[in-house]
Amino acid sequence: MPVFPDHFRNGNDRSIPRSDMSAKPLRYGRLRRFLDRRKARRDGRNGLPVCEEQLKATPTVRGMVAEFARQASVERELRNRDTAPLRRELAGLTAEIEAIESALTSRQEQLNGAQQPITNSLVDKDVAVWRQQHALRELDSARWRLVDKRVQRKKLEADIASRHQQYLDRCNQLAAHTWDRIETYWDSLVQVHLDGEALNQMINKWGPAELSGPLQRLGELEKQIIMIDQSRQAIGPLESD
Repeated sequence: MPVFPDHFRNGNDRSIPRSDMSAKPLRYGRLRRFLDRRKARRDGRNGLPVCEEQLKATPTVRGMVAEFARQASVERELRNRDTAPLRRELAGLTAEIEAIESALTSRQEQLNGAQQPITNSLVDKDVAVWRQQHALRELDSARWRLVDKRVQRKKLEADIASRHQQYLDRCNQLAAHTWDRIETYWDSLVQVHLDGEALNQMINKWGPAELSGPLQRLGELEKQIIMIDQSRQAIGPLESD
């Protein structure tokens, strides 16, 4: 059973929406696991963390959380870089759509308000009919262009949303990997710590949020990722998260 129950990690909802449920978790290799355990035994023998009413994270745990934050920031920058040209294209496409819609509305109003000239000349009547038909053909062509542009816009939005979901999935993997490292570390630490039994009871009773600072920060970072409005993210500015 994990040292840190899932509902302690991320409120009552541990999950982050996934676009690829088959995505493999990050590899937690033997060497990395060995090094985390060795650091835990070192900290435990040195009496870290101090068993007191306000339990505080060790420098090792703070380093793990800081590493997660750096990795998540890199992933965010990669997502912004990858979607930047798509966002620019989307902005241009949206402007084209708005221009076509405005022109369609204006032209339709002109046609609706136009009156046929009163004339007995067959030539003039033929010219008027031709102009009317030409205007209708132009309207029909503009409508088809509008449909095509809207289809293109939907494809772009879907592509941006897909890349954003990949970013969420990656952050989900990074967070889960960080929690695995913290659990491995804590399990080894309490085995050698003089107050290991008391520390373990405290952490299982309170949850990581009680380790003032770093672990609470990790939970907050996860929640920030989870609570992103994806529809806004798909079409919003690059800086938004």
